[in-house]
Amino acid sequence: MFPLRFHVEQNRNYANNLIVMECWRSHHGNVLNHAPATMCSDLDSAANSATPDLTIPVDAPFIEEVVAAIRKLKNARAPAGPDGIQPELLKYAETPVSSALHALFI
Repeated sequence: MFPLRFHVEQNRNYANNLIVMECWRSHHGNVLNHAPATMCSDLDSAANSATPDLTIPVDAPFIEEVVAAIRKLKNARAPAGPDGIQPELLKYAETPVSSALHALFI
């Protein structure tokens, strides 16, 4: 997908930057602009008839719990989600990542 060989062969930085930006624009356009999910009546009916499990805590995690979860991630593994973020990247940016993830739960 990414025409790396073309970039190496071409000596014009300006042209290379334009090509790289176009490749990224195309990539993000494909990843972020997808068709909406189809409605599933089975899931809706199951959600409506579900009863809450009172043994599972529903309060927000402490920041220390988020940091501990990030530290438990194993290195050199395939990305777990559709975002493609490697576990090592989350560990290297532990403080900002843990703060951002913690804010999602508050």
